[in-house]
Amino acid sequence: KTAVVISGTSNAENGQTVTLTITDGVTTINATATVTGGVWTYTADISAMADGNITITADVTNLIGNAATQATRTLVKDILAPILGIDATLMTDNLVNDTEKSAFVISGTSNAEDGQVVTLTITDGSTTINATAAVTGGSWQTAVLDISSLADGNITITADVSDLAGNPATQATKTVTKDAALPTLAIDDPLMTDNKVNDAEKTAVVISGTSNAENGQDVALAITDGSTTINATATVTGGVWTYTADISAMVDGNIDITADVTNLIGNAATQVPRIL
Repeated sequence: KTAVVISGTSNAENGQTVTLTITDGVTTINATATVTGGVWTYTADISAMADGNITITADVTNLIGNAATQATRTLVKDILAPILGIDATLMTDNLVNDTEKSAFVISGTSNAEDGQVVTLTITDGSTTINATAAVTGGSWQTAVLDISSLADGNITITADVSDLAGNPATQATKTVTKDAALPTLAIDDPLMTDNKVNDAEKTAVVISGTSNAENGQDVALAITDGSTTINATATVTGGVWTYTADISAMVDGNIDITADVTNLIGNAATQVPRIL
């Protein structure tokens, strides 16, 4: 807007003056340009003019005084930056767990014209992933992104877009947290002091273990002799969990136990087996 080049041609003699009027309908700039070798040019500062149509007229006469037909041109001034935002909540909770790390989607809004490209950078501070998304109907969304290569912790996202006139939006930023670490889980060894259950013990078999999942997370247990199965849960408290089972209905022989747990963010521990 401070250096708008207005140029044209004329077969008037060198040195003839082209008179210009540049107006938004309220504010007018009067200026001149000199014909040199059949061309002329003038650089205008139209900062004071309103956005919208800017009308330009040009007049020139030759040395003998004949006036050219007035030339007119309309250009559009548009210096209004588009808006750009990243959605307040990504991945439902602004957290990226182990399952989600390879299926990360970033979305947002912009009033830039349809088809304008939003450029994105996603970084953990060391590794950066670049992505793009196209504005459609005031919104945009990336394809599925794999951010497995980024470290756990804060992930910073920046988004940029320009409108068709070339005006850049204020950069949008957002931080999400990646936590793909699996919780630990173990079943104590031995159980019942010797991994054996006798007749006196069969109604009160204590199955216990450890986990660094948060307090209150449920350990899902499956206890089976191959025919009869007990499904049960135990609650993690201070890094340990315990459940007392009545396995009277099960036949003698191997009793298979499996334990599963997820942490609060949804990462599942590796399943743990144990045989009594």
